[in-house]
Amino acid sequence: MAIKVSTRLQKLADCCPVSKVAADVGCDHGKLSALLIEMGKAERMIATDISEPSLKKAERLAAESGMQIETRLGDGLKPLLNGEAETVVIAGMGAMQIIDILSADREKTDSFAHFLLCPHTYPERLREFLNTNGFIIEREDILFEEDEQKTQKNRKNDKDALPGGHYYPIFLVKKGEESVYQKDELLYGRWWKTHFDSTYQMFLEGRLAHLNSIIEKAPAPIKEIEEQKAICEAFYKHFLKMEEQR
Repeated sequence: MAIKVSTRLQKLADCCPVSKVAADVGCDHGKLSALLIEMGKAERMIATDISEPSLKKAERLAAESGMQIETRLGDGLKPLLNGEAETVVIAGMGAMQIIDILSADREKTDSFAHFLLCPHTYPERLREFLNTNGFIIEREDILFEEDEQKTQKNRKNDKDALPGGHYYPIFLVKKGEESVYQKDELLYGRWWKTHFDSTYQMFLEGRLAHLNSIIEKAPAPIKEIEEQKAICEAFYKHFLKMEEQR
Protein backbone atom coordinates (compact mmCIF):
# COMPACT_ATOMS: atom_id res chain seq x y z
CA MET A 1 0.00 0.00 0.00
CA ALA A 2 1.21 3.52 -0.82
CA ILE A 3 1.75 5.58 2.33
CA LYS A 4 0.61 9.21 2.14
CA VAL A 5 2.75 11.39 4.40
CA SER A 6 3.55 15.03 5.07
CA THR A 7 6.48 16.83 3.46
CA ARG A 8 8.30 16.66 6.80
CA LEU A 9 8.00 12.87 7.14
CA GLN A 10 9.06 12.38 3.52
CA LYS A 11 12.16 14.50 4.11
CA LEU A 12 12.99 12.53 7.26
CA ALA A 13 12.69 9.28 5.34
CA ASP A 14 14.91 10.63 2.55
CA CYS A 15 17.60 11.51 5.13
CA CYS A 16 17.48 8.16 6.93
CA PRO A 17 20.34 5.73 6.22
CA VAL A 18 19.55 2.20 5.07
CA SER A 19 19.28 -0.17 8.03
CA LYS A 20 18.21 -3.76 8.53
CA VAL A 21 16.32 -2.69 11.66
CA ALA A 22 15.41 0.90 12.54
CA ALA A 23 13.34 2.40 15.35
CA ASP A 24 11.01 5.38 15.44
CA VAL A 25 10.80 6.84 18.95
CA GLY A 26 7.59 8.81 19.46
CA CYS A 27 6.07 7.19 16.38
CA ASP A 28 2.52 8.57 16.78
CA HIS A 29 0.55 7.12 13.82
CA GLY A 30 3.45 4.98 12.60
CA LYS A 31 3.51 6.42 9.08
CA LEU A 32 7.26 7.07 9.11
CA SER A 33 7.91 3.43 10.00
CA ALA A 34 5.73 2.26 7.12
CA LEU A 35 7.35 4.73 4.70
CA LEU A 36 10.88 3.63 5.61
CA ILE A 37 9.97 0.01 4.86
CA GLU A 38 8.18 1.01 1.65
CA MET A 39 11.27 2.95 0.48
CA GLY A 40 13.62 0.08 1.30
CA LYS A 41 15.32 2.07 4.06
CA ALA A 42 14.55 -0.65 6.63
CA GLU A 43 13.54 -4.31 6.50
CA ARG A 44 11.91 -4.13 9.91
CA MET A 45 10.78 -1.23 12.14
CA ILE A 46 10.27 -0.89 15.86
CA ALA A 47 7.73 1.87 16.51
CA THR A 48 7.52 3.19 20.09
CA ASP A 49 5.42 5.81 21.80
CA ILE A 50 4.61 6.87 25.35
CA SER A 51 0.95 7.33 24.34
CA GLU A 52 -1.18 4.19 24.14
CA PRO A 53 -3.79 5.82 21.82
CA SER A 54 -1.00 6.88 19.44
CA LEU A 55 0.47 3.40 19.49
CA LYS A 56 -2.95 1.93 18.66
CA LYS A 57 -2.92 3.98 15.44
CA ALA A 58 0.50 2.59 14.58
CA GLU A 59 -0.71 -0.95 15.34
CA ARG A 60 -3.67 -0.50 12.97
CA LEU A 61 -1.40 0.76 10.21
CA ALA A 62 0.97 -2.17 10.71
CA ALA A 63 -1.93 -4.63 10.51
CA GLU A 64 -3.43 -2.98 7.41
CA SER A 65 -0.12 -2.73 5.56
CA GLY A 66 1.19 -6.16 6.48
CA MET A 67 4.61 -4.62 7.02
CA GLN A 68 7.13 -5.75 9.63
CA ILE A 69 6.39 -3.04 12.18
CA GLU A 70 6.58 -4.02 15.83
CA THR A 71 4.95 -1.56 18.24
CA ARG A 72 6.08 -1.04 21.83
CA LEU A 73 4.68 1.21 24.55
CA GLY A 74 7.16 3.22 26.58
CA ASP A 75 9.15 6.41 27.14
CA GLY A 76 12.20 7.35 25.08
CA LEU A 77 14.67 4.52 24.48
CA LYS A 78 13.30 2.36 27.31
CA PRO A 79 11.27 0.03 25.03
CA LEU A 80 14.40 -0.77 22.98
CA LEU A 81 17.04 -3.36 23.76
CA ASN A 82 20.68 -2.34 23.51
CA GLY A 83 21.84 -2.29 19.91
CA GLU A 84 18.77 -3.97 18.41
CA ALA A 85 18.30 -1.16 15.89
CA GLU A 86 20.98 0.33 13.66
CA THR A 87 19.24 3.69 13.28
CA VAL A 88 16.97 5.40 15.80
CA VAL A 89 14.75 8.27 14.63
CA ILE A 90 13.69 10.85 17.22
CA ALA A 91 11.50 13.59 15.75
CA GLY A 92 8.36 15.55 16.52
CA MET A 93 9.63 17.04 19.78
CA GLY A 94 11.81 19.85 21.12
CA ALA A 95 15.58 19.75 21.56
CA MET A 96 15.45 19.55 25.35
CA GLN A 97 13.24 16.46 25.24
CA ILE A 98 15.57 14.83 22.72
CA ILE A 99 18.53 15.62 25.00
CA ASP A 100 16.70 14.04 27.94
CA ILE A 101 16.10 10.87 25.91
CA LEU A 102 19.72 10.62 24.78
CA SER A 103 21.00 11.29 28.32
CA ALA A 104 18.76 8.89 30.23
CA ASP A 105 20.83 5.74 29.62
CA ARG A 106 24.17 6.41 27.94
CA GLU A 107 25.09 2.74 27.70
CA LYS A 108 21.94 2.11 25.69
CA THR A 109 22.31 5.33 23.67
CA ASP A 110 25.87 4.40 22.71
CA SER A 111 24.74 0.96 21.50
CA PHE A 112 23.02 2.38 18.40
CA ALA A 113 25.03 3.19 15.26
CA HIS A 114 23.05 6.23 14.11
CA PHE A 115 20.44 8.68 15.31
CA LEU A 116 18.30 10.78 13.00
CA LEU A 117 17.15 13.79 15.03
CA CYS A 118 14.67 16.51 14.11
CA PRO A 119 14.23 19.10 16.88
CA HIS A 120 11.29 21.50 16.59
CA THR A 121 12.98 24.04 18.87
CA TYR A 122 16.44 25.16 20.03
CA PRO A 123 18.65 23.31 17.51
CA GLU A 124 21.65 25.22 18.88
CA ARG A 125 21.19 23.54 22.27
CA LEU A 126 21.05 20.12 20.66
CA ARG A 127 24.20 20.87 18.63
CA GLU A 128 26.00 21.90 21.82
CA PHE A 129 24.88 18.77 23.66
CA LEU A 130 25.98 16.50 20.82
CA ASN A 131 29.31 18.29 20.40
CA THR A 132 30.18 18.06 24.10
CA ASN A 133 28.87 14.54 24.75
CA GLY A 134 30.70 12.31 22.33
CA PHE A 135 28.61 12.65 19.17
CA ILE A 136 29.42 13.78 15.64
CA ILE A 137 26.86 15.41 13.36
CA GLU A 138 27.65 13.58 10.11
CA ARG A 139 25.18 15.60 8.10
CA GLU A 140 22.61 18.35 8.52
CA ASP A 141 19.58 18.95 6.39
CA ILE A 142 16.69 21.36 6.60
CA LEU A 143 13.02 21.32 5.70
CA PHE A 144 10.62 24.23 5.36
CA GLU A 145 6.89 23.68 5.86
CA GLU A 146 4.99 26.69 4.63
CA ASP A 147 2.02 28.13 6.51
CA GLU A 148 -0.11 29.78 3.84
CA GLN A 149 -1.92 32.03 6.33
CA LYS A 150 1.40 33.36 7.64
CA THR A 151 2.63 33.88 4.08
CA GLN A 152 -0.48 35.90 3.20
CA LYS A 153 -0.02 37.98 6.36
CA ASN A 154 3.65 38.62 5.58
CA ARG A 155 2.85 39.70 2.03
CA LYS A 156 -0.13 41.88 2.85
CA ASN A 157 2.06 44.99 2.78
CA ASP A 158 5.11 43.56 1.01
CA LYS A 159 4.56 41.26 -1.96
CA ASP A 160 8.23 40.23 -1.87
CA ALA A 161 8.21 39.21 1.81
CA LEU A 162 9.51 35.77 2.70
CA PRO A 163 6.93 32.99 3.08
CA GLY A 164 5.73 32.14 6.57
CA GLY A 165 6.13 28.73 8.11
CA HIS A 166 8.49 26.59 10.17
CA TYR A 167 12.00 25.32 9.51
CA TYR A 168 12.92 21.85 10.72
CA PRO A 169 16.64 21.04 11.04
CA ILE A 170 17.57 17.38 10.63
CA PHE A 171 20.76 15.88 12.11
CA LEU A 172 22.30 12.52 11.20
CA VAL A 173 24.39 11.63 14.24
CA LYS A 174 26.89 8.96 15.27
CA LYS A 175 29.30 8.43 18.16
CA GLY A 176 32.64 10.21 17.94
CA GLU A 177 34.64 13.28 18.86
CA GLU A 178 35.24 16.48 16.91
CA SER A 179 36.59 19.92 17.72
CA VAL A 180 34.50 22.25 19.87
CA TYR A 181 31.86 24.18 17.96
CA GLN A 182 32.26 27.96 17.81
CA LYS A 183 29.25 30.14 18.61
CA ASP A 184 28.27 30.61 14.96
CA GLU A 185 28.46 26.84 14.44
CA LEU A 186 26.21 26.22 17.43
CA LEU A 187 23.65 28.70 16.13
CA TYR A 188 23.77 27.80 12.45
CA GLY A 189 25.65 24.51 12.06
CA ARG A 190 29.21 23.60 11.06
CA TRP A 191 27.84 21.54 8.16
CA TRP A 192 26.52 24.68 6.46
CA LYS A 193 29.99 26.25 6.32
CA THR A 194 30.85 23.85 3.51
CA HIS A 195 27.49 22.84 2.01
CA PHE A 196 25.03 25.07 0.15
CA ASP A 197 21.25 24.63 0.16
CA SER A 198 18.70 27.14 -1.12
CA THR A 199 16.30 26.33 1.72
CA TYR A 200 19.01 27.11 4.26
CA GLN A 201 19.70 30.39 2.47
CA MET A 202 16.01 31.25 2.90
CA PHE A 203 16.26 30.32 6.60
CA LEU A 204 19.22 32.67 7.13
CA GLU A 205 17.44 35.50 5.29
CA GLY A 206 14.37 34.98 7.47
CA ARG A 207 16.50 34.92 10.61
CA LEU A 208 18.18 38.20 9.64
CA ALA A 209 14.81 39.81 8.92
CA HIS A 210 13.53 38.66 12.33
CA LEU A 211 16.55 40.05 14.18
CA ASN A 212 16.32 43.35 12.28
CA SER A 213 12.64 43.61 13.19
CA ILE A 214 13.44 43.18 16.90
CA ILE A 215 16.19 45.82 16.71
CA GLU A 216 13.96 48.31 14.87
CA LYS A 217 11.13 47.96 17.41
CA ALA A 218 13.33 48.06 20.52
CA PRO A 219 13.32 51.41 22.38
CA ALA A 220 17.03 50.95 23.14
CA PRO A 221 19.86 48.80 21.76
CA ILE A 222 19.79 45.16 22.89
CA LYS A 223 23.37 43.89 23.08
CA GLU A 224 22.51 40.20 22.77
CA ILE A 225 20.35 40.75 19.66
CA GLU A 226 23.00 42.97 18.08
CA GLU A 227 25.58 40.22 18.65
CA GLN A 228 23.26 37.59 17.16
CA LYS A 229 22.69 39.78 14.12
CA ALA A 230 26.44 40.23 13.59
CA ILE A 231 26.99 36.47 13.79
CA CYS A 232 24.11 35.77 11.41
CA GLU A 233 25.29 38.40 8.91
CA ALA A 234 28.83 36.99 8.88
CA PHE A 235 27.52 33.44 8.45
CA TYR A 236 25.19 34.56 5.65
CA LYS A 237 27.99 36.36 3.78
CA HIS A 238 30.19 33.26 3.99
CA PHE A 239 27.26 31.15 2.81
CA LEU A 240 26.69 33.32 -0.28
CA LYS A 241 30.40 33.47 -1.07
CA MET A 242 30.55 29.68 -0.92
CA GLU A 243 27.71 29.48 -3.46
CA GLU A 244 29.48 31.93 -5.81
CA GLN A 245 32.59 29.76 -5.76
CA ARG A 246 30.79 26.49 -6.53
